[in-house]
Amino acid sequence: MNLVAQHRIEIPPLQIHNVGSLEEQLAGIYTRIPDSAQAMPSHMVRLSTISLIVLCPQADDLPATREAIKHLQSWHPARILLIAPHHRGRPRIEAEIALIWSNRPDTPEQQTAVCSEEITLHVYGPASHHLLSIIRPLLPPDIPVALWFSGDPSLTTWLSKDLLSLAQTCFIDSHRYSRPSYVFSRLNAARRYLAGKSLIDIAWLRVRPWRFSIARAFNLPEILNVVPLMAHIDIEIASPNAEAYLSMGWMLSCINALIKPAGQVRIPHTSFSPIDPGEPSTTQARMIITFGGGHDGRIVITETEDTLTSRVYLGHSLIHTDVLPRYRVPSMVAIGETLQHAPVEDGYLPALEAATHLAVRREGTTP
Repeated sequence: MNLVAQHRIEIPPLQIHNVGSLEEQLAGIYTRIPDSAQAMPSHMVRLSTISLIVLCPQADDLPATREAIKHLQSWHPARILLIAPHHRGRPRIEAEIALIWSNRPDTPEQQTAVCSEEITLHVYGPASHHLLSIIRPLLPPDIPVALWFSGDPSLTTWLSKDLLSLAQTCFIDSHRYSRPSYVFSRLNAARRYLAGKSLIDIAWLRVRPWRFSIARAFNLPEILNVVPLMAHIDIEIASPNAEAYLSMGWMLSCINALIKPAGQVRIPHTSFSPIDPGEPSTTQARMIITFGGGHDGRIVITETEDTLTSRVYLGHSLIHTDVLPRYRVPSMVAIGETLQHAPVEDGYLPALEAATHLAVRREGTTP
Protein backbone atom coordinates (compact mmCIF):
# COMPACT_ATOMS: atom_id res chain seq x y z
CA MET A 1 0.00 0.00 0.00
CA ASN A 2 1.45 3.36 -1.02
CA LEU A 3 1.57 6.11 1.55
CA VAL A 4 1.02 9.72 0.61
CA ALA A 5 3.65 12.33 1.32
CA GLN A 6 3.59 13.73 4.82
CA HIS A 7 4.40 17.17 6.14
CA ARG A 8 5.94 17.71 9.53
CA ILE A 9 6.54 20.60 11.88
CA GLU A 10 8.60 19.89 14.97
CA ILE A 11 10.39 21.74 17.68
CA PRO A 12 13.96 20.95 18.76
CA PRO A 13 14.29 18.25 21.43
CA LEU A 14 13.88 19.59 24.92
CA GLN A 15 14.33 18.37 28.47
CA ILE A 16 11.20 18.63 30.57
CA HIS A 17 10.42 18.51 34.27
CA ASN A 18 6.63 18.51 33.98
CA VAL A 19 4.81 16.56 31.26
CA GLY A 20 1.97 19.06 31.50
CA SER A 21 4.19 21.62 29.75
CA LEU A 22 4.04 19.50 26.58
CA GLU A 23 0.45 20.63 25.98
CA GLU A 24 1.65 24.24 25.89
CA GLN A 25 4.39 23.29 23.45
CA LEU A 26 1.87 21.58 21.16
CA ALA A 27 -0.47 24.56 21.27
CA GLY A 28 2.44 26.75 20.27
CA ILE A 29 3.09 24.64 17.18
CA TYR A 30 -0.52 25.06 16.04
CA THR A 31 -0.27 28.85 16.27
CA ARG A 32 2.81 28.83 14.02
CA ILE A 33 1.34 26.61 11.30
CA PRO A 34 0.17 29.32 8.83
CA ASP A 35 3.64 30.86 8.74
CA SER A 36 5.51 27.56 8.71
CA ALA A 37 4.06 25.47 5.93
CA GLN A 38 2.36 26.38 2.70
CA ALA A 39 1.16 22.79 2.27
CA MET A 40 -0.96 22.99 5.39
CA PRO A 41 -4.74 23.23 4.76
CA SER A 42 -6.17 26.68 5.39
CA HIS A 43 -8.81 25.27 7.77
CA MET A 44 -7.97 22.71 10.41
CA VAL A 45 -9.66 21.46 13.55
CA ARG A 46 -7.48 20.20 16.37
CA LEU A 47 -8.99 16.79 16.97
CA SER A 48 -7.82 13.30 17.89
CA THR A 49 -10.00 10.24 17.45
CA ILE A 50 -7.60 7.80 19.08
CA SER A 51 -4.53 7.78 21.30
CA LEU A 52 -1.81 5.27 20.47
CA ILE A 53 0.84 4.50 23.08
CA VAL A 54 3.88 2.88 21.49
CA LEU A 55 6.29 1.25 23.91
CA CYS A 56 9.70 0.94 22.27
CA PRO A 57 12.44 0.00 24.76
CA GLN A 58 15.05 -0.76 22.05
CA ALA A 59 16.42 2.51 20.67
CA ASP A 60 17.41 0.74 17.43
CA ASP A 61 13.72 0.07 16.73
CA LEU A 62 12.70 3.75 16.84
CA PRO A 63 13.31 4.61 13.14
CA ALA A 64 11.39 1.56 11.89
CA THR A 65 8.61 2.22 14.41
CA ARG A 66 8.23 5.83 13.26
CA GLU A 67 8.11 4.66 9.65
CA ALA A 68 5.40 2.13 10.52
CA ILE A 69 3.33 4.77 12.31
CA LYS A 70 3.06 6.81 9.10
CA HIS A 71 0.23 4.60 7.85
CA LEU A 72 -1.91 5.29 10.90
CA GLN A 73 -1.16 9.01 10.64
CA SER A 74 -2.44 9.16 7.07
CA TRP A 75 -5.85 7.78 8.05
CA HIS A 76 -6.59 8.66 11.67
CA PRO A 77 -6.25 12.00 13.47
CA ALA A 78 -4.37 10.57 16.42
CA ARG A 79 -2.23 11.49 19.37
CA ILE A 80 0.76 9.16 19.31
CA LEU A 81 2.92 8.77 22.39
CA LEU A 82 6.17 7.06 21.48
CA ILE A 83 7.77 5.97 24.76
CA ALA A 84 11.44 4.95 24.86
CA PRO A 85 12.43 3.93 28.42
CA HIS A 86 16.12 3.83 29.36
CA HIS A 87 16.87 2.26 32.74
CA ARG A 88 20.42 3.60 32.74
CA GLY A 89 21.67 7.14 32.48
CA ARG A 90 21.18 10.36 34.37
CA PRO A 91 17.53 10.67 35.48
CA ARG A 92 15.69 12.94 33.04
CA ILE A 93 12.91 13.09 30.44
CA GLU A 94 13.71 14.29 26.93
CA ALA A 95 10.83 15.13 24.60
CA GLU A 96 10.46 15.48 20.86
CA ILE A 97 7.18 17.03 19.68
CA ALA A 98 5.89 17.10 16.13
CA LEU A 99 2.73 17.89 14.23
CA ILE A 100 2.27 15.66 11.17
CA TRP A 101 -0.37 15.99 8.49
CA SER A 102 -1.04 14.20 5.24
CA ASN A 103 -3.80 14.08 2.66
CA ARG A 104 -6.07 11.05 2.90
CA PRO A 105 -5.49 8.84 -0.14
CA ASP A 106 -9.17 7.85 -0.40
CA THR A 107 -10.55 11.38 -0.95
CA PRO A 108 -10.93 13.12 -4.35
CA GLU A 109 -7.57 14.59 -5.30
CA GLN A 110 -6.53 13.90 -1.72
CA GLN A 111 -8.11 17.15 -0.51
CA THR A 112 -8.90 15.97 3.03
CA ALA A 113 -6.00 16.44 5.42
CA VAL A 114 -5.45 14.29 8.48
CA CYS A 115 -3.43 15.82 11.29
CA SER A 116 -1.72 13.85 14.06
CA GLU A 117 0.27 14.83 17.11
CA GLU A 118 3.42 12.85 17.85
CA ILE A 119 5.18 13.06 21.21
CA THR A 120 8.36 11.04 21.71
CA LEU A 121 9.56 10.68 25.28
CA HIS A 122 12.97 9.30 26.23
CA VAL A 123 12.62 8.45 29.91
CA TYR A 124 15.87 7.81 31.79
CA GLY A 125 16.59 6.40 35.24
CA PRO A 126 14.06 5.39 37.92
CA ALA A 127 11.17 7.15 36.15
CA SER A 128 11.44 4.54 33.35
CA HIS A 129 9.95 2.04 35.82
CA HIS A 130 6.95 4.29 36.54
CA LEU A 131 5.61 5.21 33.12
CA LEU A 132 1.95 5.31 34.17
CA SER A 133 2.32 8.69 35.89
CA ILE A 134 4.06 10.09 32.80
CA ILE A 135 1.69 8.76 30.15
CA ARG A 136 -1.70 9.26 31.81
CA PRO A 137 -1.66 13.12 31.85
CA LEU A 138 -0.95 13.12 28.09
CA LEU A 139 -4.02 11.10 27.12
CA PRO A 140 -6.95 13.25 25.88
CA PRO A 141 -10.17 12.34 27.70
CA ASP A 142 -13.02 10.32 26.24
CA ILE A 143 -11.29 8.83 23.20
CA PRO A 144 -10.10 5.21 22.75
CA VAL A 145 -6.57 4.25 23.73
CA ALA A 146 -4.48 1.55 22.07
CA LEU A 147 -1.14 0.20 23.33
CA TRP A 148 1.46 -1.26 20.96
CA PHE A 149 4.46 -3.22 22.22
CA SER A 150 6.89 -2.46 19.37
CA GLY A 151 9.74 -4.85 18.69
CA ASP A 152 10.35 -7.48 21.34
CA PRO A 153 10.29 -5.71 24.73
CA SER A 154 10.74 -7.74 27.88
CA LEU A 155 7.23 -8.81 28.77
CA THR A 156 8.38 -9.72 32.26
CA THR A 157 9.01 -5.98 32.74
CA TRP A 158 6.42 -4.28 30.57
CA LEU A 159 3.35 -6.51 30.36
CA SER A 160 2.04 -5.07 33.61
CA LYS A 161 -1.39 -4.38 35.04
CA ASP A 162 -0.59 -0.65 35.22
CA LEU A 163 0.22 -0.22 31.54
CA LEU A 164 -2.59 -2.50 30.38
CA SER A 165 -5.05 -0.46 32.45
CA LEU A 166 -4.52 2.51 30.12
CA ALA A 167 -5.77 0.88 26.91
CA GLN A 168 -8.82 -0.85 25.51
CA THR A 169 -6.80 -2.57 22.76
CA CYS A 170 -3.28 -4.02 23.03
CA PHE A 171 -1.08 -4.96 20.07
CA ILE A 172 1.95 -7.24 20.06
CA ASP A 173 3.81 -9.27 17.45
CA SER A 174 4.81 -12.62 18.95
CA HIS A 175 6.82 -13.34 15.78
CA ARG A 176 9.46 -10.86 16.97
CA TYR A 177 10.45 -13.11 19.87
CA SER A 178 13.04 -15.83 19.30
CA ARG A 179 11.38 -18.13 21.86
CA PRO A 180 7.64 -18.51 21.30
CA SER A 181 7.32 -20.31 24.63
CA TYR A 182 8.45 -17.12 26.38
CA VAL A 183 6.02 -14.70 24.71
CA PHE A 184 3.08 -17.12 24.80
CA SER A 185 3.59 -17.90 28.51
CA ARG A 186 3.72 -14.20 29.38
CA LEU A 187 0.63 -13.42 27.32
CA ASN A 188 -1.25 -16.28 28.97
CA ALA A 189 -0.23 -15.06 32.41
CA ALA A 190 -1.42 -11.52 31.55
CA ARG A 191 -4.88 -12.65 30.50
CA ARG A 192 -6.22 -11.86 33.97
CA TYR A 193 -5.37 -8.19 33.28
CA LEU A 194 -6.97 -8.30 29.83
CA ALA A 195 -10.57 -8.98 30.84
CA GLY A 196 -12.79 -6.81 28.68
CA LYS A 197 -9.88 -5.72 26.47
CA SER A 198 -8.82 -6.78 22.99
CA LEU A 199 -5.43 -8.48 22.61
CA ILE A 200 -4.30 -8.35 18.97
CA ASP A 201 -1.29 -10.50 18.05
CA ILE A 202 -0.03 -9.49 14.60
CA ALA A 203 1.40 -12.99 14.15
CA TRP A 204 -2.16 -14.29 14.52
CA LEU A 205 -3.30 -11.99 11.70
CA ARG A 206 -0.63 -13.52 9.47
CA VAL A 207 -2.06 -16.98 10.22
CA ARG A 208 -5.43 -15.96 8.74
CA PRO A 209 -4.82 -17.58 5.30
CA TRP A 210 -3.77 -20.81 7.05
CA ARG A 211 -7.04 -20.84 8.98
CA PHE A 212 -9.03 -20.12 5.82
CA SER A 213 -7.24 -22.91 3.94
CA ILE A 214 -7.79 -25.44 6.73
CA ALA A 215 -11.44 -24.48 7.21
CA ARG A 216 -12.17 -24.71 3.48
CA ALA A 217 -10.50 -28.12 3.26
CA PHE A 218 -12.46 -29.44 6.23
CA ASN A 219 -15.69 -28.17 4.72
CA LEU A 220 -15.43 -30.74 1.91
CA PRO A 221 -18.04 -33.52 2.41
CA GLU A 222 -15.38 -36.19 1.81
CA ILE A 223 -13.23 -34.80 4.63
CA LEU A 224 -16.13 -34.28 7.02
CA ASN A 225 -16.74 -38.02 6.85
CA VAL A 226 -13.21 -38.87 7.98
CA VAL A 227 -12.66 -36.10 10.57
CA PRO A 228 -13.21 -38.54 13.47
CA LEU A 229 -10.24 -40.53 12.10
CA MET A 230 -7.76 -37.65 12.26
CA ALA A 231 -4.48 -39.18 13.38
CA HIS A 232 -1.57 -36.77 12.95
CA ILE A 233 -0.80 -33.09 12.33
CA ASP A 234 2.75 -32.27 11.26
CA ILE A 235 4.22 -28.87 10.42
CA GLU A 236 7.38 -28.91 8.36
CA ILE A 237 9.40 -25.75 8.94
CA ALA A 238 13.07 -24.94 9.34
CA SER A 239 12.51 -23.52 12.82
CA PRO A 240 9.06 -23.39 14.45
CA ASN A 241 7.97 -19.77 14.86
CA ALA A 242 4.99 -18.12 16.52
CA GLU A 243 2.82 -18.55 13.42
CA ALA A 244 3.53 -22.30 13.26
CA TYR A 245 2.61 -22.79 16.92
CA LEU A 246 -0.53 -20.67 16.59
CA SER A 247 -1.64 -22.61 13.50
CA MET A 248 -1.19 -25.90 15.33
CA GLY A 249 -2.78 -24.46 18.47
CA TRP A 250 -5.79 -23.30 16.49
CA MET A 251 -6.25 -26.79 15.05
CA LEU A 252 -6.10 -28.37 18.50
CA SER A 253 -8.41 -25.78 20.07
CA CYS A 254 -10.99 -26.39 17.33
CA ILE A 255 -10.79 -30.15 17.91
CA ASN A 256 -11.18 -29.66 21.65
CA ALA A 257 -14.14 -27.34 21.25
CA LEU A 258 -16.06 -29.09 18.49
CA ILE A 259 -15.17 -32.76 18.47
CA LYS A 260 -13.69 -34.06 21.70
CA PRO A 261 -16.71 -33.17 23.90
CA ALA A 262 -18.87 -35.31 21.65
CA GLY A 263 -16.53 -38.25 22.15
CA GLN A 264 -16.10 -38.72 18.40
CA VAL A 265 -12.36 -38.51 18.00
CA ARG A 266 -9.11 -38.72 19.94
CA ILE A 267 -6.74 -35.77 19.95
CA PRO A 268 -4.30 -36.35 17.07
CA HIS A 269 -0.55 -36.55 17.52
CA THR A 270 1.35 -33.39 16.67
CA SER A 271 4.90 -32.82 15.50
CA PHE A 272 7.25 -30.26 14.01
CA SER A 273 9.86 -31.50 11.55
CA PRO A 274 12.31 -30.17 8.94
CA ILE A 275 11.00 -29.49 5.45
CA ASP A 276 11.16 -32.57 3.24
CA PRO A 277 14.35 -32.29 1.13
CA GLY A 278 12.31 -33.36 -1.90
CA GLU A 279 10.23 -30.17 -1.68
CA PRO A 280 11.01 -27.26 -4.05
CA SER A 281 13.37 -24.63 -2.66
CA THR A 282 10.50 -22.12 -2.70
CA THR A 283 8.65 -24.03 0.05
CA GLN A 284 8.83 -22.16 3.36
CA ALA A 285 6.50 -24.36 5.43
CA ARG A 286 4.04 -27.23 5.06
CA MET A 287 1.22 -28.55 7.23
CA ILE A 288 0.27 -32.20 6.68
CA ILE A 289 -2.90 -33.54 8.29
CA THR A 290 -3.41 -37.30 7.98
CA PHE A 291 -6.43 -39.47 8.65
CA GLY A 292 -6.25 -43.14 9.69
CA GLY A 293 -8.76 -45.96 9.45
CA GLY A 294 -7.55 -47.11 6.07
CA HIS A 295 -8.77 -44.00 4.30
CA ASP A 296 -5.27 -42.61 3.75
CA GLY A 297 -6.70 -39.11 3.64
CA ARG A 298 -4.32 -36.14 3.68
CA ILE A 299 -4.54 -32.38 3.67
CA VAL A 300 -1.28 -30.76 2.56
CA ILE A 301 -0.93 -26.97 2.85
CA THR A 302 2.24 -25.49 1.32
CA GLU A 303 3.48 -21.95 1.94
CA THR A 304 5.75 -20.14 -0.50
CA GLU A 305 6.84 -16.51 -0.65
CA ASP A 306 3.56 -15.35 -2.16
CA THR A 307 0.91 -18.07 -1.89
CA LEU A 308 -0.64 -20.72 0.32
CA THR A 309 -1.74 -23.83 -1.59
CA SER A 310 -3.88 -26.57 -0.05
CA ARG A 311 -4.30 -29.98 -1.65
CA VAL A 312 -6.72 -32.62 -0.36
CA TYR A 313 -6.16 -36.30 -1.09
CA LEU A 314 -8.28 -39.37 -0.49
CA GLY A 315 -6.25 -42.47 -1.14
CA HIS A 316 -4.10 -41.58 -4.14
CA SER A 317 -6.68 -39.19 -5.62
CA LEU A 318 -6.32 -35.43 -5.49
CA ILE A 319 -9.88 -34.21 -4.87
CA HIS A 320 -9.38 -30.51 -4.14
CA THR A 321 -6.86 -27.69 -4.70
CA ASP A 322 -7.09 -24.19 -3.28
CA VAL A 323 -4.68 -21.25 -3.61
CA LEU A 324 -4.71 -18.14 -1.41
CA PRO A 325 -2.34 -15.16 -1.27
CA ARG A 326 -0.15 -14.86 1.79
CA TYR A 327 -0.99 -12.15 4.31
CA ARG A 328 1.93 -9.78 3.86
CA VAL A 329 0.52 -6.54 5.30
CA PRO A 330 3.03 -4.52 7.38
CA SER A 331 2.47 -4.29 11.12
CA MET A 332 1.11 -0.75 11.28
CA VAL A 333 -1.21 -1.34 8.32
CA ALA A 334 -2.62 -4.33 10.23
CA ILE A 335 -2.99 -2.18 13.34
CA GLY A 336 -4.69 0.58 11.37
CA GLU A 337 -7.12 -1.85 9.76
CA THR A 338 -7.94 -3.35 13.15
CA LEU A 339 -8.56 0.06 14.71
CA GLN A 340 -11.01 0.91 11.91
CA HIS A 341 -13.19 -2.09 12.80
CA ALA A 342 -14.30 -3.39 16.18
CA PRO A 343 -12.13 -6.42 17.07
CA VAL A 344 -14.04 -9.68 17.16
CA GLU A 345 -13.35 -12.89 19.01
CA ASP A 346 -11.83 -15.11 16.35
CA GLY A 347 -10.38 -17.97 18.35
CA TYR A 348 -7.06 -16.40 19.30
CA LEU A 349 -7.16 -16.99 23.06
CA PRO A 350 -7.94 -20.75 22.83
CA ALA A 351 -5.27 -21.04 20.12
CA LEU A 352 -2.81 -19.12 22.33
CA GLU A 353 -3.42 -21.49 25.25
CA ALA A 354 -2.87 -24.58 23.09
CA ALA A 355 0.17 -22.99 21.39
CA THR A 356 1.67 -22.25 24.81
CA HIS A 357 1.51 -25.92 25.82
CA LEU A 358 3.05 -26.95 22.51
CA ALA A 359 5.88 -24.42 22.69
CA VAL A 360 6.74 -25.07 26.35
CA ARG A 361 6.73 -28.82 25.75
CA ARG A 362 9.09 -28.45 22.80
CA GLU A 363 11.35 -25.68 24.08
CA GLY A 364 11.30 -26.44 27.79
CA THR A 365 10.23 -24.15 30.62
CA THR A 366 10.75 -20.43 30.25
CA PRO A 367 12.57 -18.07 32.63
